[in-house]
Amino acid sequence: MPRPEPTVTACIPYYAGKRYIRRAVEGLLTQTHRDLRIIVVNDGDKNPPWDQLADLRDSRLIRFSLTRNHGGPFFANAVVIRTISSPWFLVQEQDDWSDPHRVEYLLHLATTCHADAAISAHVFHRENVDGSSTPVTVKWTHLGRCTCPLCPPGSRCQQCFVDIELTQQYRHRAPHTGLFRAELLRRIGGYYAGLHLHFDSLLMNLVLMTGNIVHTTAPLYHRLLRPDSITHCPGTGFASRASWAERKIIQGMYESSFAEYKQYLRGQISSDKLANSIRRRCQSRLTSQDWQELAFETGRLSAHLDACCWRN
Repeated sequence: MPRPEPTVTACIPYYAGKRYIRRAVEGLLTQTHRDLRIIVVNDGDKNPPWDQLADLRDSRLIRFSLTRNHGGPFFANAVVIRTISSPWFLVQEQDDWSDPHRVEYLLHLATTCHADAAISAHVFHRENVDGSSTPVTVKWTHLGRCTCPLCPPGSRCQQCFVDIELTQQYRHRAPHTGLFRAELLRRIGGYYAGLHLHFDSLLMNLVLMTGNIVHTTAPLYHRLLRPDSITHCPGTGFASRASWAERKIIQGMYESSFAEYKQYLRGQISSDKLANSIRRRCQSRLTSQDWQELAFETGRLSAHLDACCWRN
């Protein structure tokens, strides 16, 4: 008997976040939308967080460890997307948390608007020295090249909204933590292109080329600003050498995809050909070892989900 698939599958990639993981998991378990599965994927941390979740008996919570550290959350998301048949995939980071109505609201918004992705406003919290956090602002997605109501006039606003205008210039588009049609993500290559730092921003551009995004100003997602996060620490932050190198690669991938997107707008290629080309471009960066490990981990997760289904 095939295992029943929930409407929404959420992935929480985990690495060195024991202080935060419980809050992220509980924020999803208490969602008003109950047809939901949460997969916490330990990405090679030798000290996994299972002790923090030991008393959570909810059958919708799945604990899974990859065989080694693959260098970031994108690989973990890719394994889950390759494995599931749920129609919707939710992005949730380990140190953030969700409003109880987040999934219900985004799912209703996406389905009623026939959208491929639904994104909500973010409440930003700054982590204090004692481990507590203080809310500092609310930022939301905003349609079009309108003036942001939060940032100073003339500033380069990039975090407050997802601009739907695609141009030759590559733009950082945030936030990426939203609800996506799993099939659209698979159509453009999944969630991994051999990159570890900024692929999620490129992904939002690729979704806009091949689908559509709907936004809400409702503050449904809480983002923690950590000084030691991957976007702020010296080795991987925006000013690091690794960050600059990856952004150069992403710039090239965007420019090539945008050139094909213009062909699509002119009716010179079909939407399927555009998506296939984008998928090949993203997947061309994967090594043979990447492919082997994706297949191996996908098989392991599939067997693990089957086993969990029979136990429950």
